[in-house]
Amino acid sequence: MQIIGFRWKINGSKEWEPLIIGKTDGIVEKIDILNQHILLSIGEKFCIGHYLGGIYKACPENRRLHAGRYCENCSKTDDFFLCVQCVGSCINEKQREGCKERNYYVYLAAFGSLLKVGISLEHRFFERIIEQGADFAAKVGYIKDGMLVRLVEQNIKKSLGIEDRIFGHQKQDIILSDPNVSVRNLVGLISRLRREFDLSLLEMYDLRKFYRLENIEKHPKKKYVKENMIIEGKVVAAKGNVLIFKNDDYFYSINAHDLIGREVEL
Repeated sequence: MQIIGFRWKINGSKEWEPLIIGKTDGIVEKIDILNQHILLSIGEKFCIGHYLGGIYKACPENRRLHAGRYCENCSKTDDFFLCVQCVGSCINEKQREGCKERNYYVYLAAFGSLLKVGISLEHRFFERIIEQGADFAAKVGYIKDGMLVRLVEQNIKKSLGIEDRIFGHQKQDIILSDPNVSVRNLVGLISRLRREFDLSLLEMYDLRKFYRLENIEKHPKKKYVKENMIIEGKVVAAKGNVLIFKNDDYFYSINAHDLIGREVEL
């Protein structure tokens, strides 16, 4: 099996849960992992393919990779690969007309003591902030046009001196953090935003309940995914793209995004 994705979904009880997306002999399947005992043997990394016209296509050359998720050809072919790099000047003209008509939220998010600004399509807001693993988040703007909302995001980033991305290894370091620090920092940032921009708080959310952090008895040790590694244990919690495993009384975490592209035995 090749792992080609990692997502969060909402279940029948309206609770969010993580899953991995795997491909075996061209068949794509979604695999629930929370509260499951997992044994993964990690193999080589290959291009995960691309989306063309909204339809998933496997990499035609099955290119081996040393880094990233896409080979050069698939990155050029993918519908939205270039959109991820947008900072307010369009570099993906084939998607521009649709981009103009989409509605977005601008949000601020707290990850322990770390703060970031981000954007999300209107219908993906909750999925977006949960898949990132934010402790708290606040909608601070509602804007039509993807290029415009990117400009706003970058202006906020520069003006407030915050990030627009928090990396997996940083999230692993602050899995168990003081919520009072997060709230205090986020409220302070919102106050600054109100003074400097014509944006106002729409709503604020506490997201910690989705991650099952109460199952972690001590700070998990950080591990890095690499070839020939064995990952084993029960997935007792997940915070964004960070998975926390338990083996007896030993807790450790991995960045699930580092699994993407890997061939594994599950």
